[in-house]
Amino acid sequence: PSESTMGGSSEGAGGHFDGAASNSVGTLGSYARLDSSPSHYDARSSPALAPPPPPPPKLSSLVPPVAAQGGRSYQPTFTPRRGSQFDSLCPAIDCNFDDNNLCRYVTSTADSDLIVSMPANGKQREFGISSTKVSNTLTGIPSDLMRKGYFAFAANAEHGSDQFVLSTTNPVAIPAAARLDFFVYLAGVHGRLRVCIDNLSNCPLEVRGRDIDMNSRQWKNYHVTLPEGIHAIHFVADRLKKNYAIGVDNIQLLDRYGMAALACK
Repeated sequence: PSESTMGGSSEGAGGHFDGAASNSVGTLGSYARLDSSPSHYDARSSPALAPPPPPPPKLSSLVPPVAAQGGRSYQPTFTPRRGSQFDSLCPAIDCNFDDNNLCRYVTSTADSDLIVSMPANGKQREFGISSTKVSNTLTGIPSDLMRKGYFAFAANAEHGSDQFVLSTTNPVAIPAAARLDFFVYLAGVHGRLRVCIDNLSNCPLEVRGRDIDMNSRQWKNYHVTLPEGIHAIHFVADRLKKNYAIGVDNIQLLDRYGMAALACK
């Protein structure tokens, strides 16, 4: 039979395909003649991009860190209560201690309800006031909330059963549901602060040293809800040991949402 002929390449590897050489791939020399200068390209096809906006400043560049304590530095918690809406309206409760006194609070009260609740071997002790460091740098308090005023503190306990009480002088009339807002400093594993309303059997907030974490060496913001009515307020510190301290600062009565100061009667 006659030999069949089919179209297509008849050359082996390295041969010609339809008249084109298989080794016709361009070399560096063949591309070197291209003009790679910027004028070679159409500027309209690649418009210049605007420089990206600068990144937002980090917190550390806005608020300088407090000096290291125990080998660590931390960012202080500044009061969020800024503006005329937070001007004090309840002198019976509001206190930042910056006048170097307890405002209208009393300490080491003789209230029988508080005495009965104290362990038999405990002592009733007084809250103090300071504008400088209390105790050591690990379990004490370095300064007040704003680092320029005074704060109240419980420290120098002889026994864990010693009790420090800071109370409103008289019960206060709260005209509507409100928020008792304040800051606490508790950096050691020993110590407890309770906030009690009317008596020590009604303490809606308890801050315990055993619950501290790596961010505890700073003032922290807390609040307690107060119902409408006439109420006495007690800050009660106990379970402290030598060189351990608890601080209280910037107490204020706010509306129930914490958006503005609230007047009391």
